[in-house]
Amino acid sequence: WPRRYSDLRTMSDAELVALQTSRSDWHARRARVILQGRAARGTLGAATRTELLQMFKNDVNPDWRLRAMWTLHVTGGWSADALLKLTGALSDRDEHIRAWAIQLLCEDHTPATKALETFARMARDEHVLARIAQERGIATTPREQLEAIYAGVDLGQLPRTRDATERLEARLRDFD
Repeated sequence: WPRRYSDLRTMSDAELVALQTSRSDWHARRARVILQGRAARGTLGAATRTELLQMFKNDVNPDWRLRAMWTLHVTGGWSADALLKLTGALSDRDEHIRAWAIQLLCEDHTPATKALETFARMARDEHVLARIAQERGIATTPREQLEAIYAGVDLGQLPRTRDATERLEARLRDFD
């Protein structure tokens, strides 16, 4: 494809965003790192995060949506407004999007109230991947929030997996 062997550092932000839809994982990852560096230096173009958010919201390819999600994350693109869209991703049709939304929402150890309410509903979800991601996020969630998430949830009624459910039960026992 055009510019395959170009120096990615010389590309515009828009070209680097476009590489998130490349069939080359290497090009997508390198473009993400370059955009992250530009964001850290404060030289990221104003429209870049908007383009990424549009890709995340509108693209049909879940791999490209994940790449946009990760790029938004490393460039600080999850503003308060965009965080609502990330919280909305908890009910996405793709379980990988849901799992990564959980991971990113819990990363700073203070998920929003709306996210916590959704976690309680998701606790009954049979999708193991989302439950594992939820459990990972919960591992660092403060006790008060954790108790709020699982108030009234009978852990015995959750779909049993040796990974997520047993670790969650152990985490809840740690509080006693």
